[in-house]
Amino acid sequence: MNKARTSFRTKLNVLFALILLVPTISIGALSYITAKNAVEDEILYSAEQSVGAINGVIDELLDQKLTNVQAMVNKINAGPFSNQQTYIRTIFEQYEQQQGDVLNVFIGTEKGEYLNVPPRKIEKTYDPRQRDWYKQAMAANGKAIITEPYEEAFTKNVVVTIAQQSLDKKGVVAISVKLNAIQQMAESVAIGREGFSAILSQNRVVITHPTLDKGKMVDNPTVEKAFKQEKGELDYTEDGEPRTLLYETNALTGWKITGTVLQKEIDAAAFPILKQTMLVIVVAIAISAVIIHFMVKSLLRPIIALRDDAKLISTGDLRKPIAVASDDEIGQLARAFETMRVSLRELVTTLEQDAQGVAEASSGLSANAEETTTATERVTAASQEIAASAEEQMHQVTRNAEALQELTTAIMHITEISSDVTTQSEHATAQALEGGTAVGNTRQQMASIYDSVAASNDKIASLAKRSTEIGEMLDVITSIAEQTNLLALNAAIEAARAGEHGKGFAVVADEVRKLAEQSQRSVQQIFTVIQHVQQDTSQAVTIMAKVTDEVQQGLSVSDEAITKFRAIEHSMEVIVPRMEEVSAATQQISAGVQEVAATTEEFVASAERNASHVENVAASSEEQLASMQEINASAQTLSHMSDELRELLKQFKK
Repeated sequence: MNKARTSFRTKLNVLFALILLVPTISIGALSYITAKNAVEDEILYSAEQSVGAINGVIDELLDQKLTNVQAMVNKINAGPFSNQQTYIRTIFEQYEQQQGDVLNVFIGTEKGEYLNVPPRKIEKTYDPRQRDWYKQAMAANGKAIITEPYEEAFTKNVVVTIAQQSLDKKGVVAISVKLNAIQQMAESVAIGREGFSAILSQNRVVITHPTLDKGKMVDNPTVEKAFKQEKGELDYTEDGEPRTLLYETNALTGWKITGTVLQKEIDAAAFPILKQTMLVIVVAIAISAVIIHFMVKSLLRPIIALRDDAKLISTGDLRKPIAVASDDEIGQLARAFETMRVSLRELVTTLEQDAQGVAEASSGLSANAEETTTATERVTAASQEIAASAEEQMHQVTRNAEALQELTTAIMHITEISSDVTTQSEHATAQALEGGTAVGNTRQQMASIYDSVAASNDKIASLAKRSTEIGEMLDVITSIAEQTNLLALNAAIEAARAGEHGKGFAVVADEVRKLAEQSQRSVQQIFTVIQHVQQDTSQAVTIMAKVTDEVQQGLSVSDEAITKFRAIEHSMEVIVPRMEEVSAATQQISAGVQEVAATTEEFVASAERNASHVENVAASSEEQLASMQEINASAQTLSHMSDELRELLKQFKK
């Protein structure tokens, strides 16, 4: 009970606290952020003004020096330098004495001549034409130039050189300006409490900086970002401390004048505002907490009273009226509870009367349902017995029908096989006749081949004999050619002995000898061919003998095949009529079995219809029995519920 009340009270407290705290804290935070931004803008604006002031001082100082250099250039007359040294020295000394921030005044000519005030010892090899200030001034075509800052060798001061070409364009007038005044002024400018200013040349050479060495180059990513724009601000972190860098560029020199503001100074300046804001928030929360406490208490008082009345109703006590003390939402809720109490009291009275009537009606219904259930159970039992008998009969008939069907299938299969065997037998008979005829034809062809091979064998043997005779003739021709060649040789010898008278005869003898040699060569070629022919003929004789044997064997095989085909024809003439008789008998058996199967199927269909009707009757009886049992159970349940309802209604006090 207390837990529920505390939970609701806590929810109200949290709700009111959120309604109060969220706007209060949001407004306080927004006010602090706005004030802090204003302080930051003011500090940054002050730093920007300081940077601008330093830039203005640099412009003023260097612009004055540029004017002074131009004035000295105008005072120096055109002409040889050697004739004007005294005059030039006087001008330089007067100017040097008037300007405390000028380190020295000097001039260099195109011939390498050099004059310096105040005088200093310089090396004999010193050539002003090789110096940057001389080269830059000569390249500027009469305009004054300002060099990059550098550390002067004698005094170690950081200086810049301002130089301008002479009117005759044969020399350069220059002054070295100490930057001490600019450095001191920049160091004296306050950028907040701990901030500082700095000046860097175009080549990132330090002119003034609180921690970096003057005259040294700086390699820093933040500095590189600043040199990409003429003016602006950058946020960066150094040594783990956030800072803001404001910078702008000097128009005369291209130097960067920077001012660094530390973020902690901005935070420190805004801290008093934060304390005041927090104090206001705490006071507002304290006052609001007191107000919320009393508001929640006043809201919970009527709710607690209504809760107590609702608990009394939940116990069944409907006698106490609910008091309505206000006309707000809580008062409307109390009035609705009172209306519910009155309606519930009337409902309990009505339910008591209805429960009595339901109990009496359910008792009568239960008695009737029990009688009907008993009768239905007997009908259901009889129907189930009939259905069981019909189902058993149907199963037996079905098994008979299935057996007949299998028998019919087997007989039809036998019939088909018999028919196929008969067909195949007839086909085999025809094939046997054709095979016998084909084998007979083959034997005739083999006999003809045998005769042809025998004749060929005789011809080849005769050819071999003729080839042998030709060889013998060639031997005779070869012998004649050798003798002719020998006679021609002897004739040539005799012609040589005869001298001039035997020349004609020698020619004839030589021709005869040549013909004899050609005859020998031709005979030799013919002899080679005849040898090849004899070899081929010998091989042909061997092959033809083998072919003759093979043909003889083929004739024997053909005779055996003809004998076997005639035996097959005789067997098939006996088998075919028998298979036709078997096929006719199986067809008659198949027709008879099909008639019996058709009759059995009709009987099965009739038995199935009878069994279906009996099952329907049994199912209807079972459904009726189930319905009556449900009615009986419902009547008993209704009676039990009416008893329970009357017991429940007794809890209410009217």
